[in-house]
Amino acid sequence: LGECSYPTVCGNYGICSKGQCSCPPSAIDGTNYFKQVDYRQPNLGCSETTTLSCEASKHSFLEIKNTTYAIFDSDLENVDLESCKVACSKNCLCRTALFRYGIDAARGSCFLPSQIFSLVTYDNRYYNSTIHVKVQNVTNVSDVSNVDLAP
Repeated sequence: LGECSYPTVCGNYGICSKGQCSCPPSAIDGTNYFKQVDYRQPNLGCSETTTLSCEASKHSFLEIKNTTYAIFDSDLENVDLESCKVACSKNCLCRTALFRYGIDAARGSCFLPSQIFSLVTYDNRYYNSTIHVKVQNVTNVSDVSNVDLAP
């Protein structure tokens, strides 16, 4: 993780890749769920363009592949991705479902933080990690983009 290992290096929701900060990418339909707090200072992080409600039916997940969190503290063990996302959907305070697994995707670890600091792109051959950021639906689109940020 190197220069990106500090949890707030890119502020809330900021993605650190090789020391550079950016916001989560737009969805496949072009919806931008995040914007820079200050475009001149990307390390200040990103803010949501639409505030999350507690109504699970109004949420979807923005998948960001090859990305992890500087701190991974597992809330659920031996679960699959769908179970991880469902657990986040049912928890109003959950902001993202972080899923990590080694060989077997049906037996992974799930972290459900209530606050999101910096995210980190990575290249790791020992485990797979994806982040599913909970976003407020702004259209009737239920399946949001799959984004690969690998260098």
